[in-house]
Amino acid sequence: VKVSGLDAGKFRKINTTFTQISELQTKQTDPIYSIAALKKYLETDSKILERILRSEGYYNGRVEKEITRLKNKLNIDITVFPGVLYKIDIVKIDYKEPFPNREIQTKINAFTPLRSGAAARAQDVIDAETEIASFLPELGFPFSKAIKKDMVIDHNLKVMNISLTLNTGIRRHMGTTQIKGLKSVKEDYISKFIIWKKQDYFTQKKILNLRKYINRTGLFSGIKISRVDQTLSLQTSYRRQDTDAFFANTLNSTAGISRIMSDALVLRSGMELEYSDIRDANADRNFYTASLLVGGRWDSSDNFLDPTRGFR
Repeated sequence: VKVSGLDAGKFRKINTTFTQISELQTKQTDPIYSIAALKKYLETDSKILERILRSEGYYNGRVEKEITRLKNKLNIDITVFPGVLYKIDIVKIDYKEPFPNREIQTKINAFTPLRSGAAARAQDVIDAETEIASFLPELGFPFSKAIKKDMVIDHNLKVMNISLTLNTGIRRHMGTTQIKGLKSVKEDYISKFIIWKKQDYFTQKKILNLRKYINRTGLFSGIKISRVDQTLSLQTSYRRQDTDAFFANTLNSTAGISRIMSDALVLRSGMELEYSDIRDANADRNFYTASLLVGGRWDSSDNFLDPTRGFR
């Protein structure tokens, strides 16, 4: 199996990744029982190469393949034409209600590692999503929701435009701290390690530092720090649609409760009600929809920002 077109140093990662997962490379010493099976492996490898090229920003690359016979051996030639490396053009960050203030938005925009002119690698966008999600609790948003990302490829301009939509939730204060489970140690002694005020905004770093300071005393075999909180959210929206085919008015209301059950578990429940009045050339119809919303989040990792063990 010979692969050409990826000899330059900038294609080393693509070449290495392909070699590790290629069907033909892993079966190179195996006997071939049919040309049909060989063609199937070759077709699979071509698609793998195209996916790798796209993931590295080469969205208009192509792969050519050829099988030749020399005596009792079959030679496979794969020629890769990577094409032009696409670049990131527009990086847009939008927010859902409740909107964070302008100062917070500026910090998030500055923190976002995606920059115009950088290679349009899909993994970089995924990594940026993870980094932003880890950064939000340090700004006082421990209950932010999953980030919605959209990547649009413009083949005419050879660029990728990225849109990230954040739902940070409400910015939280540290609140009241309760100390439980003490036997021989006085509560005043532990309180000295709590260096924040109730009105200070929440950051995960404060929690991690508190655990570290208490651990250093060597007085306890175990420490459990829980965020006890319950959040009630109410949201109402109105949508109006006026098209050539129909006219519609839609009213949507959502109510939900989020409650922290432990260090790892957050449970959510709620109700969604929607009323639609739809008129077209034939009739005027009303629709009522009720939905029960139930969900949860589990995070047992040892470190929110830099986990080494646990599950999410």
